[in-house]
Order: sequence, then C-alpha cells, then structure tokens
Amino acid sequence: MKIALLQLNPIVGDIRGNSMKIASALRKAAGADLAVTSELALLGYPPRDLLLNNDFIEHSWESLRHLAADAADLPPVLVGLAEPNPGPVGRPLFNCAALLREVAAILPDEPTVTIPYTTQVYWTRRSP
Repeated sequence: MKIALLQLNPIVGDIRGNSMKIASALRKAAGADLAVTSELALLGYPPRDLLLNNDFIEHSWESLRHLAADAADLPPVLVGLAEPNPGPVGRPLFNCAALLREVAAILPDEPTVTIPYTTQVYWTRRSP
C-alpha cells in the first residue's frame, strides 16, 4: 500500500488557498492508495480564535464538499478540519479528519485527540 503524506504548509484562515494546496498535492500523489494531510490542514494550523466563528467552520465544510467533488478521480485523502459537536455535552468542536473518497466526506467515529492550548474549544467524541 502506498500512502502519500501531503506536506502543504497551510496558511491559518485561508480555507480556499489551503483547499487548492490539498488538491494540487493530491494530483501529484495520483499513484497513492491513500493520501493524508496534517492536523487541521484545511483551516491552517493553529486556527485558535477562528474556531469560535461559526461562519468560518461552515465555510470549511462547504470547501470540503467542493474539494471532495474536485478530487473524485484522485486517491482517497484524509483532510484535517474541525467538526461541530451536534450534542449537548462537551465542547463545541471536534478536531477530526474527513476521508474524501468518490465525492463523499466520511467522518471517523473517533476524531484525533485534542492539543493542549485548544482544549477550550475541542473535545474528543466517544463512540457509542
């Protein structure tokens, strides 16, 4: 199995630019079985107070859907971003990775573990 690690140097807050970087790197990784971006690659790292802006989070998911459509013929890719917590318990966002495969964004059952200085925003979801 060939896994491509996409080193992108994403810019904090530049969702459109980061999405274009991911798509470009993914095209270069066309022979891979799976490509993987870094933590929060779509948002830029570390996004800090941008995570408190609901429009920013919604825009990232909209961009993810466009990226999924653009990358439909390319290898599956794990893209790091923040996922809203739909439940009443815990923090408002999950630090997660979405698997883009054949025009679908598939979320994992257990997002990645939080990092120390974003613990005010992130919370790790537990599987039922």
